[in-house]
Order: sequence, then C-alpha cells, then structure tokens
Amino acid sequence: MVMTESYAEANSVETIGDQPLIVPMVGKSSDFGDPGLNKQAENYQQIWIHEIQPKPANLSSRARQVVVPECDL
Repeated sequence: MVMTESYAEANSVETIGDQPLIVPMVGKSSDFGDPGLNKQAENYQQIWIHEIQPKPANLSSRARQVVVPECDL
C-alpha cells in the first residue's frame, strides 16, 4: 500500500520550478552474452533514454541530462 501511495505521490509532481537537477543516463546496454537478449536490452535502453528519463528532466527549468558512459541497465 505504501509503495502504491508513494508512486502516486511522485507521479503527481508536475514541476520543481528552477531547482537545479541532474538526471544521470545509462551509457551502454548490458551484455548478456546472448544476441537476442542483447537486442532486447538495446531496445529497452532506447525507451529508457527517450521516454522514461526525460520525464524527471522536464520537472525543472534548470535540469540537465548527463550520460554516464560506463553505466548500464
């Protein structure tokens, strides 16, 4: 119950104004040693980068997205 309430509360935030915000972004896909799984990871990473990660960055007029090259999902 608490987790559901926390998600709802977090999703209700529309802005944090001009508060500085840095949103770290994954820099590479995981290597699962399987071409099929690697393709799925790459596809998910694209969704993460282009759909999920921009949401917090859009909360502040002073937000910046930073790619962390050695970080993977």
